[in-house]
Amino acid sequence: MTRFRGAACTLFCLGAADVCAEGAPIFEIGVGTAWNSNLFFTPQDEVSTASAVADLVTGYSIERETSRYDLTADGHYQPYEDDALSPSSAVGIGLAMLKEREYGSSRFSVSYRNESSLIDAFDNDGRFVDDERLETLRAGMQHSFELGEANTLVIHTGVERVGYYDTPNDILRNDYDFTNGAMEWEHQAGERMTWGVGVVATRYTSEGDVVENEVVTYGPIVSLRREVDDTFRYSAEISLRKSDTDAELFGFIERNDGGTEYYGSLEMQKDLERGRWSLLLLRQVQPLSNARQQIRDQATVSFGYELSERSSLTVGLTALEDQSNNDSLDDARRAFASDVSYVRELSETMSLAVGYRYGLQESDPNAVEARANTVWLSLRRVTGHAG
Repeated sequence: MTRFRGAACTLFCLGAADVCAEGAPIFEIGVGTAWNSNLFFTPQDEVSTASAVADLVTGYSIERETSRYDLTADGHYQPYEDDALSPSSAVGIGLAMLKEREYGSSRFSVSYRNESSLIDAFDNDGRFVDDERLETLRAGMQHSFELGEANTLVIHTGVERVGYYDTPNDILRNDYDFTNGAMEWEHQAGERMTWGVGVVATRYTSEGDVVENEVVTYGPIVSLRREVDDTFRYSAEISLRKSDTDAELFGFIERNDGGTEYYGSLEMQKDLERGRWSLLLLRQVQPLSNARQQIRDQATVSFGYELSERSSLTVGLTALEDQSNNDSLDDARRAFASDVSYVRELSETMSLAVGYRYGLQESDPNAVEARANTVWLSLRRVTGHAG
């Protein structure tokens, strides 16, 4: 476990056994400004506007000899220069716990977030939800059991509930639920390599007056993690899953679909003398707020370089494609984004960052394109963080 050192650490005792724990505050605050050439990311009627941005993360971290607890709260506020646009905002709270045991370890996390609803999004009743609040509740748990010096059994499960809150009418409408789980046996084949085999499953459900949909995937999974040397490492996993889709439209039109799809990921990281590059290839299920679950193919390349002891440059490229898991629907979406950011450390706790992003999106069936340019500047102060 990584020992956390933050500003103003305190030492106090917990429990009847008088077990001492080390505590530290978590505090990050950022202010800045941004300009976006196409705020709603639409192919026409583009809205170009500047905005101010304020972010805050605060909380407390407690670390004992064999456990750690992080409690955090965060907020975001972004008013726009255009008076016709309402400010976007978000608040959230989260709890993460880690417990080292005699024969393994346990991790648990839970979080709640309330934010401005997704721009240009429709719920599963076909209603535009730009003026509502998006509520997300997530929880995850992982247990690892050491079966010997080289074998470990890992069990993971996660749940997510997403809903929209109609503030004027005081109505909370559930939009979708997403559950995922996996059980994998891992074998350590040497000091630098671990491979595993197991099973994985997901379940997506969305209920509305217009559309009800349920998508279940399940199948075997194989994984590999390896450190080639002290500077290069990679991890990979692949799963072949059966997919079952049951949809109902307007209460009487049923549409069922099934098949087999492969999912997986490949992640590489290389440390350089003054930087690092990374590669991520990913295929996964993508739950959406329109009563559909899609398959996402994604490729991301990132390169970071230390210009000096106090400054760094990061460049990133991402390409993705979302395709409906239902073969009868032709609603693919392709997107590309490039990012460039420069960070200058003004002190041990203060940093200045400036960045640029270009985004391109194309949607079927008519291959409609949308483009956006974003420039941002931020000043951030960090005196501790959750690790």
